[in-house]
Amino acid sequence: MDRQWHPETFAEAVDLLFQVLDEETLEIFAGRTAEELKFYHATAGELIKIHYRLAGGNPSLLDECRKISGKPDLDGEQAAIYILETFWARLQMAKG
Repeated sequence: MDRQWHPETFAEAVDLLFQVLDEETLEIFAGRTAEELKFYHATAGELIKIHYRLAGGNPSLLDECRKISGKPDLDGEQAAIYILETFWARLQMAKG
């Protein structure tokens, strides 16, 4: 599996967003509120689902998302949103 685009762990999935997004995009996400982040679920969440193969083909990542979130029925779309929200939360912590 190409781990560059198909992370196998939750930590890799979140870290990869920091690696592939440019500084301007990171600033855009960092400047959003939790309420505003919901507007990105359909776009960024979908890209995460596709690139991370959460709809099929990456069961280890999906399983780890289920364990970490405490939601055993999490599907690929929900896992992508969980990754996006965790990424956003890390950006908020970095802002201080």
